[in-house]
Amino acid sequence: IMAIAAVVTWVGVPLVGFLRYIFTSTELARSRPRALLSTAGFLLAVFIVIGGLKFPHHVRAEGIVEPERVAVIHAGSSGFVVRARPSGEIVDAGAVLVECENRQLLTRQKHLQAQREELQAQRRIARQEEQATVQVFDRKIKLTDRQLARASKELADLKIRAPFQGSWLSPQTDRMGGAYLKKGDSIGMVADLGHIRIRAIASQRVAGPLGVEGSGDVEIRVKGRADLELTGRLVEIFPAGTNQLFSQAQSFQAGGSVQTASDDPKAMRSAEKFFEIRVQPDPQGLDKVRLLQGQRVDVRFTLKSKPLLVQWWQSLSQMVQQRFQI
Repeated sequence: IMAIAAVVTWVGVPLVGFLRYIFTSTELARSRPRALLSTAGFLLAVFIVIGGLKFPHHVRAEGIVEPERVAVIHAGSSGFVVRARPSGEIVDAGAVLVECENRQLLTRQKHLQAQREELQAQRRIARQEEQATVQVFDRKIKLTDRQLARASKELADLKIRAPFQGSWLSPQTDRMGGAYLKKGDSIGMVADLGHIRIRAIASQRVAGPLGVEGSGDVEIRVKGRADLELTGRLVEIFPAGTNQLFSQAQSFQAGGSVQTASDDPKAMRSAEKFFEIRVQPDPQGLDKVRLLQGQRVDVRFTLKSKPLLVQWWQSLSQMVQQRFQI
């Protein structure tokens, strides 16, 4: 209603007044044909400009910067932390991030090793005296070997290692010393900050035309820093919509552009479905503009050039369809 009232106030009323002046004003009694001709010529020129000439067409979406490779690190075995690498360090593949100890596991391993040695000795005696029992001892030794291998793996998993080279990020390393970690507990992540990507979110009215007319070239600007600009390319548009945000930074509550569901206290689920668009920044631009993990950016996509009148009509149609779920 407010939109209709605004159109009537700002467009309808002045237009009616202008037409009344052109057709009925006594001031234009002598020059009315010339005024009508001038007005028609001006309107024709405007129509040619907005309806005939093609102009660049762009759509925008908000994105979040994240590393291409991220691995969430979990405890492989239960135990008490004896050493933890400080967060923020660059680590190589296989580097120990957190080291734990579990004396029960160590005792069990030693017990199994002693049990295996005893079974081996009994097997040697049976081989000399009673051949029929050798197979029994062979089965017991194989079972013990499996238990020993499992215990050894659990002990090895007490040293939690980096799966690849990257930055070790963990908010809890400062207070992790002496803490007890259960198997499967999340303790941090390793991220390859040298290779980043942008995950943008867009509504159907942006993702739809982009999938058909998108040129692949994009412009990227850092939120709050319009002077920082770099280029990139469109990598992928996911065909299925989702409500799950990539980061809380995308929500209204954190200054983002997405309205979250009213029943979601964590602000990680959007009120309406959106489509994920993946963008790869050009490496040359990253030498001048440093993008940080979790940073919000504006991504501008280029569509096929078309007249302004067509662009306005498409925007209006899509807005009406989205508003009334047509």
